[in-house]
Amino acid sequence: MKHFLNLLIILLIAVISASGQLFSHVSTPLEHLSNSSVAWGDYDNDGDLDLVLTGEPGNTIPATYIYQNNDGNFQETGAGLPGLTDGSAEWGDWDLDGDLDLLLVGRNNYNVATSIIIENDNGLFTVSGADLPGVMGGEATWGDFDNDGDLDILMAGVHEGLTFYTRIMENDGNGQFTDYGEHFPGVQNASVAWVDYNNDGKLDVMIGGDSGGGMITRLYKQEDGSFKEVNPEGFMGLSAGDIHWGDLDNDGDMDLVLAGVDLYLDGHIMLYRNDGNDQFMTLYTLTNPIAFTAVDMADYNNDGWLDIIVTGKIVGCGTTAATMLFRNETFLNFFEVSTLIPGSKQGDVTWGDFNNDGFTDLLLTGLDGFDLPQTNLYNNDGGSGIFSANTPPEAPPGLTATTSGNSVTVAWDRATDAQTPSGGLGYNLYIGTTSATHDVVTPSSNPASGIRYLASLGNTSQDTSFTINSLGDGTYYWSVQAIDNGFMGSVFAPEESFTINAVGIDDPENRKRIRLFPNPAQTHIDIRMPDAGYQLEIYNALGNPVISQPGTGFFIRIDVEGLAPGLYMVQIRNNGQVFVERFVKE
Repeated sequence: MKHFLNLLIILLIAVISASGQLFSHVSTPLEHLSNSSVAWGDYDNDGDLDLVLTGEPGNTIPATYIYQNNDGNFQETGAGLPGLTDGSAEWGDWDLDGDLDLLLVGRNNYNVATSIIIENDNGLFTVSGADLPGVMGGEATWGDFDNDGDLDILMAGVHEGLTFYTRIMENDGNGQFTDYGEHFPGVQNASVAWVDYNNDGKLDVMIGGDSGGGMITRLYKQEDGSFKEVNPEGFMGLSAGDIHWGDLDNDGDMDLVLAGVDLYLDGHIMLYRNDGNDQFMTLYTLTNPIAFTAVDMADYNNDGWLDIIVTGKIVGCGTTAATMLFRNETFLNFFEVSTLIPGSKQGDVTWGDFNNDGFTDLLLTGLDGFDLPQTNLYNNDGGSGIFSANTPPEAPPGLTATTSGNSVTVAWDRATDAQTPSGGLGYNLYIGTTSATHDVVTPSSNPASGIRYLASLGNTSQDTSFTINSLGDGTYYWSVQAIDNGFMGSVFAPEESFTINAVGIDDPENRKRIRLFPNPAQTHIDIRMPDAGYQLEIYNALGNPVISQPGTGFFIRIDVEGLAPGLYMVQIRNNGQVFVERFVKE
């Protein structure tokens, strides 16, 4: 009898055993941490996955460690980075220089909510000058939501003054970020995720956590730069858990695993099938399995189907921790298999092929069943020879590019793979101003070999097209690779090029680039514009001017505290265009 997360099996801690040994413990110098986050990333571009760890060692003082992987042997780099805990860590090339940088959020040694970007300059790590709002008790993640080629940030957690906070921080391309002004419900014990769940080429947003008035889980669809909630009654509100998207049935769209605790601190693990048209089917739900969970997905046995690993605390069993692996036996049928891996809680879990043998390995951090910090790496032994090693997909065929003004839509046909069905493959794109470069859109892969720098899907998810906006005139070079369910990349397809010649073309997309927030406003309004020079006028409801201001800058803040409550119109002349927006003064 097949089902997801059988309660009896959980309480007995995995009595069903797979044939052959699945994982063997690897001796490493990795620091033991709890309240921790981990992330694989090839920061030195040498072809193997390096590692960042954040959390609390036994002395409870937060720490951050970067370990260099040298042919399967790990060495701490001594980077001397700020220590954080109760947050998240994620690699991403935010400055488009070809190597991975690091986004860290969490609580520092002074219990201050902190968010920082660590710049990687050929293996030298320094704290960047990016000014980000600090969050702890939550998460932050990279994603190019505005399709301009650089990485933006979605974050949630506890902000300064212990306020609950959820924001999109837009990458301005000059080393700084601007609050996009799309203010979602604030949450603590938060999880966040970018996902293109509807395959329209634009990243959508999911948030979950404790809103102060209850546990929430909400999905927001991006439409013309704004976000609209979809399926508002369809997802269970959970906190202190994890949100993880993946194509579990290989049908070409993202399904959802949602884990956490409800208002009564009962644990839940939910699986939702994406049926398209903003509809999701609840396939599995189980009350009181484990709480305070971490989740990850990868195809550990190379049968082409994403499997699920879950760690957390077993509810009703004191401090007992659990680690559970669920094998996908095709089309969303899951079966728990024994790993003989000890339980882990209050930490993180992640898949990644650290030794490049074609099998995704497993890293866990957190507290063990005796409440001791631990970090353990397990080699995937291929079921003692039962499973075959993963092989790369074929490169995508049929590359085309269609330009319109200063935008381009690049497209390709689906690739094939010996393990992952074609419908389950993801894709990864680069665009550069010279051949084989990626200074416009970075793939976080080696352009020559296709070897991935990240253990994740590509930057276009499962989409077979991508539109990038606001390009300057000139010739651009691009290509795309396929990514399978073991995060192995194909070689890039033969490179193509396109030319942008937008002189004198009216670009409606550019006209949408002005943003005014917050709205309603109390003390100020912030305005983001596509070009630096402006002339601003604010009129009241009677048409009388109340504020007139010229200036320069892409981002301006206008003091409106002295205005009477009511409706106001903002008119801005910017680079020959006239923008009109309205706001309400409370």
